[in-house]
Amino acid sequence: MFCPECGAEVGEKHNFCSNCGKDLRKYRQSILSKANRKVKAKSKKSTKKTKKKKIKCSLPPVQLSVLMAVKHGISNTEIIAKMVRKSHSYIRNTVDKLIKRDLLRVKKKGFFRKKKYYELTPKAEKIVEEDRKKIGRIIREDEDDAMRYAAPIFVMSYLNDLPQGVSQSEVAEVVAIPEEDYSSILEDVNSDDAAFDDSFGYGGSDDGDDGDWGDGGDDGGW
Repeated sequence: MFCPECGAEVGEKHNFCSNCGKDLRKYRQSILSKANRKVKAKSKKSTKKTKKKKIKCSLPPVQLSVLMAVKHGISNTEIIAKMVRKSHSYIRNTVDKLIKRDLLRVKKKGFFRKKKYYELTPKAEKIVEEDRKKIGRIIREDEDDAMRYAAPIFVMSYLNDLPQGVSQSEVAEVVAIPEEDYSSILEDVNSDDAAFDDSFGYGGSDDGDDGDWGDGGDDGGW
């Protein structure tokens, strides 16, 4: 440190300049304060640089869960509700929103076309594929945020359709899938009832597609 009065070099612990006698106590305190402010500013800047950017999916968790289930041939809204641990009415409302957003289409097949099911639009297919990759990164990189996406993670686990590089053991570390429900839900997922939604008076408008009924092909026994 140098004396502000005469410019002579003085020790950092000296209270007075040995050359001119200048009182250095206030001057030394101001220098230390400036140094501390610089250190704090540098520390804040460093923290901002190292802070990870949150990974955000295109769709809310439950909407994404429904699309994932439908992609795997599950249209039964009661079964989907069990998979994501939401009420049946909540899932039915979610399906309605997805239809209005042109992410789901209603299809019918069977005798008198009473069997109703859903399928993804090309737009939804693209979104699901992109969001699956993002959830894979969330599972590996952001354990706290993984809980926010527990619903689609549950669905991927039940369907054994985890993102590439993600194992069931990794899923178990970030979200707790209730063991007591796991077996019964798997039975529902693999049952014949999973493919169709029997909720009456619901599911959007008829698009005119009668599936495979009446075309001379396989009608699946309806």
